[in-house]
Amino acid sequence: MFVPMKSWRLLAFGTVALLLLSVLVWRLIVHRQEGKKSTQATTSTDTEGMAQAHYTRGQRYFEKKQYKEAIDAFTQAIGLKSNYALAYTDRGRAYIRLGQNDRKMEDYEHAEENYWRAMGDWDHAIEDFNHVLQLDPNSDYAYACRGDAYFYKGEHDRAVESYDQALKINPNDATVYVSRGVAYDYLVQHDRAIQDFNQALKIDPNYRDAYLERGVTYAHKGQYDRAIQDYNHVLKINPNDANAYSDRAGAYEAKGEDSPSPEQAKLFYRRAIQDYDRALKIDPHLINTPDLRAVTLARLKMLMLN
Repeated sequence: MFVPMKSWRLLAFGTVALLLLSVLVWRLIVHRQEGKKSTQATTSTDTEGMAQAHYTRGQRYFEKKQYKEAIDAFTQAIGLKSNYALAYTDRGRAYIRLGQNDRKMEDYEHAEENYWRAMGDWDHAIEDFNHVLQLDPNSDYAYACRGDAYFYKGEHDRAVESYDQALKINPNDATVYVSRGVAYDYLVQHDRAIQDFNQALKIDPNYRDAYLERGVTYAHKGQYDRAIQDYNHVLKINPNDANAYSDRAGAYEAKGEDSPSPEQAKLFYRRAIQDYDRALKIDPHLINTPDLRAVTLARLKMLMLN
């Protein structure tokens, strides 16, 4: 078919224009897609930065022992980054510390346990540690923290199970051996508790908590001389350890109660009162110590009257 020259030129011009328009449209589409990706990347970076900022703020609150504010900050971080394992872990720790911070000074051991069990924060802490373990099943720290939460909730069997998991992952963590030992002591499995404290001391021969808690367990077994030896070791590590003086006083008092003669009993009661005085000089607000001293003094006075 014959095409006139003028028509041919118009057709060629139209074809070129169409090609140019197609290129322009393609470049515009690519530019918009790249801009969208860039915006998404910027938004993602901003979100990460905001989550990090909230987490850092939570850490500062935690260091200042402002645990409610720390929980709020960690919660905001998690809201921006749902897989933020560190934020879940530290929020769980804050829930635990919040319960410890609110602990009543006048509570005795069994009343204290019931008070802690009644606190609702342990469930929140356990939820957070479970979430961390979904994100990182090999987090020995999360297992150990979950064990602490179960312990304070009064579920000592489940605490032991969590500590077991932590020690499978990291068998050289002396703190977890001590924590599991304390849980065993609460379960009246004193020999297992002592084994754990011994293992902790193999890892760290100067671990104060291992000596102190082993002393408590020996006292629960009625082995007061061995308990006193452990308290003495704590005082070698730290001569100003009020808890060691108070616990050693309790062991001396128990030896006084078991003494075959009034004179021996008086001797141990006097030693106990001296240790209570030392403890209160270091820490005047040490839980139960003023009342325990008063009881020991009353027993000594009764013996002196006879």
